[in-house]
Amino acid sequence: MELDRFHRGEREYLESLVRSHGHIVLKVARRFGEDEDHTLDLIQETWIQVLEKRTTFKGSGAFEAWLHRVATRVSSSTLDRARAALPAGLLDDPLAT
Repeated sequence: MELDRFHRGEREYLESLVRSHGHIVLKVARRFGEDEDHTLDLIQETWIQVLEKRTTFKGSGAFEAWLHRVATRVSSSTLDRARAALPAGLLDDPLAT
């Protein structure tokens, strides 16, 4: 990993990371995505977050692990927001009453 190029946000380098590591983001997004459109939205939002948070990656650990954490955080926070938008009690256990 060329950390300086990543931190500077060099377009060509970032594009190469999308090509070489996109499968990691795709795997996470497919796990959380409700359908193809939602999955694509999660992929796009993950790469936006990678671009915005790129300077927080210090290179001490594996880039793949950092990328997986970003993708998981983006995907799970989207799921949490969707659940919060549901009417109260909708997800309650119907057998508990």
